[in-house]
Amino acid sequence: MHWSERTIIVVDDERLAGSALRITLEQFGFRKVRVFVFAEDALKELDSIPEDAIWLIDMQLNGIQGNELVEQIKDRSICVLVSADVQNKHFADDLDISFIQKPIMPEELQGIFKQCFSQV
Repeated sequence: MHWSERTIIVVDDERLAGSALRITLEQFGFRKVRVFVFAEDALKELDSIPEDAIWLIDMQLNGIQGNELVEQIKDRSICVLVSADVQNKHFADDLDISFIQKPIMPEELQGIFKQCFSQV
């Protein structure tokens, strides 16, 4: 499968941030980008999401927190924890996943994706 066919899941309760990230990902060439405002909605759709999807999950969500969502899906998907607070990096370290700090710079995102694609 070509990397551009990979499904990218964005979970961010800030609609504007999620939409901006979708645009950036589409500019990178990704064709399958889904954005969820609530982790619970993403979990309801889990059966329709490919297991090789890459998830970009905001740490601070309404309801289920980002690290809790990661714990539920990390065995089936590649996850990246996103947060404005660099102190939340320890959650990513504890979960053995990548971390990226907001605001997300395109160059950093590209570096994270290179790491993700080397895992599969």
